[in-house]
Amino acid sequence: LDAISHLPEQLEATELAIDLHFDIRTALIPLADWERMRDHLRIAETLAARLGDQRRLGRVSIYMVIQAITAQEYREGLRFGREALSIGEKLGDLSIEAPANAYLGLAHLLRGELLEALVCLERNVARLTGDLRFERFGQATMMASFSRSILSLALVELGRFDEAIARAEEAAQIAEEAGQHRYSLSFAWHALGWAHASRGDLTRGAAVLARCVELCRASEFHVLMPVAGMSLACVLGQQGHASETLALAEQGKGLRTVRRFWAERTLVLLGTAHLAGDQADVADACAREALDASRRHGA
Repeated sequence: LDAISHLPEQLEATELAIDLHFDIRTALIPLADWERMRDHLRIAETLAARLGDQRRLGRVSIYMVIQAITAQEYREGLRFGREALSIGEKLGDLSIEAPANAYLGLAHLLRGELLEALVCLERNVARLTGDLRFERFGQATMMASFSRSILSLALVELGRFDEAIARAEEAAQIAEEAGQHRYSLSFAWHALGWAHASRGDLTRGAAVLARCVELCRASEFHVLMPVAGMSLACVLGQQGHASETLALAEQGKGLRTVRRFWAERTLVLLGTAHLAGDQADVADACAREALDASRRHGA
């Protein structure tokens, strides 16, 4: 970026600068460095607007969905997602449409709008076939795998456990076939573990979730770690492993991202884990915070 800033202001140099800002932003996703990501997006948006580049403005809108979601601004997330999808459809550009559908589906899931989530996510399942299954379209995860992972979570909430497990298994298989794409695999394992546990197979659910937590910890995937860790704690609590449950709960409280991605669900799981550890006062506080957050954020 520093080298490009010294070049004459030409179309190609500006386009390259925008794309580099996008690449840096994507590289920062697993680290959950939201402030630096926002800075890069603002610069990219200014440059793209100056060029009148709709394709790159569409990518800015895609990335802003994630920024909004991690700030619990779910309505804003939907607005950015619809804006990106509209641009992608007008341009006939799948590299914009696929991420827009994936993140719109996630935003709907976080708001509890499960049927709307299914519509968005199933579009990607239907369209991203063959070699397209391994495309990231400039994102941190492969969209075919990620879409199936989020779809699985929505299906669990609808009680459609067999379908949820099937989609999560597909998500994991795609990530594995792509050479063990670790970030995509972390979302797949979280969805698969939760689906098994929700259907009542706590042993299998705990085993898969433990693999997910270990992957997140080893790879420093700060975005998913809180909800994955608390999902595991919740399942261990149901199995009667009070000490392990409380240990994970205490670790979860100390994570800096615990109130970012899917904060409401993470807080509910955190409270459930403390309840299993016979800490009713802490559980009550977590539940009240989750309820307040849900009301404020429309979740």
